[in-house]
Amino acid sequence: YGLEKMTQSITNFIAELPYPKNINSTFTKNWEGKDLGIAKSTIEFFKGQKSFSNFLSSVGTAIGSAAGGETYNLYLQDQGKSINPRKKAMFVDIPFRTVDFSWTLAPRNAAEATRYSDLIFMFKSLSAPTLSDDGSLFEYPETFSLEMSAGSNILFRSPDMALTSISTDLTAHGMWSEFKDHFPTFINLSLNFMETELATADAINDKRIV
Repeated sequence: YGLEKMTQSITNFIAELPYPKNINSTFTKNWEGKDLGIAKSTIEFFKGQKSFSNFLSSVGTAIGSAAGGETYNLYLQDQGKSINPRKKAMFVDIPFRTVDFSWTLAPRNAAEATRYSDLIFMFKSLSAPTLSDDGSLFEYPETFSLEMSAGSNILFRSPDMALTSISTDLTAHGMWSEFKDHFPTFINLSLNFMETELATADAINDKRIV
């Protein structure tokens, strides 16, 4: 796994793990195409033409209505033409970034297996909500500050991530094997996180998010 560690710190709990199998980070932005030009194309097409007033009166309603729009399309079809929708790509929003890390943990002895077991327990406990108000409400789970580095090079950083999923496979090699005190000899661990702060240019430029 190398000497460098991925450090995940939360409040007074700090966990160090080897490099995960995959180090992937995707910054997604949502854009969508919009048809902005139908009304403008309509006005420009009929502007200055005698048929413009006749067309509007024959429709009887705004071109945007269902009947008017259909009549308008038929009118253009007779002339072998159709509306240029003048599509534009419009920015919509930013989804919260998600990351998935996975490891195959192979403890060298029972003591190391116990430490891995305690680590997994802490992740499960800290990522779960607690009950309050006689069980009628949830207290928010803890969130995690993640940072992965190679020397002075920051490979990944996020100051506030929710641990949304924990997966463990205690038969990582296709069968059960154990130490004398019954701890598994191989563990596949997968942690799935979601950021609670949007990856805006401000956060990226300030290097709060890498």
